[in-house]
Amino acid sequence: MSETSIFNSEATISTPAIDIVRVLVLQRVDNAIEAIELYNKKDALGVNFPTAEASSRVYSLFLLLSNVLKRRLKTDVYDTIKQNIKSEDIKEINESFETMLTTLDEIRLTRLDTGKQIDTTSVEDENKESGL
Repeated sequence: MSETSIFNSEATISTPAIDIVRVLVLQRVDNAIEAIELYNKKDALGVNFPTAEASSRVYSLFLLLSNVLKRRLKTDVYDTIKQNIKSEDIKEINESFETMLTTLDEIRLTRLDTGKQIDTTSVEDENKESGL
């Protein structure tokens, strides 16, 4: 099969760049969650476990989102996130991660409750309840 026939086949349907970026962001979120879970598991077992992996995974997400965060957050909040990610305190790392997740939810990247709420009650029933 020639190279041109490979690119003309139905198997090479293009994916918009924004979809690829969304997948990359979601992978980074998943990686950060896994690192935080590992830290919490070790901490619960009483093992003195460094925050370096959680910090580095949250930081890689931060790097990917930094332009979005700069546009959407106040400068002091952005600077606090950037500073807290490098902390050795897991609470500060978690706070930064939660702020980034909130931003992702606001731009509807990680929002799970995207369905519309449909009122299925009949107008007649509503009128009876309200005394009309």
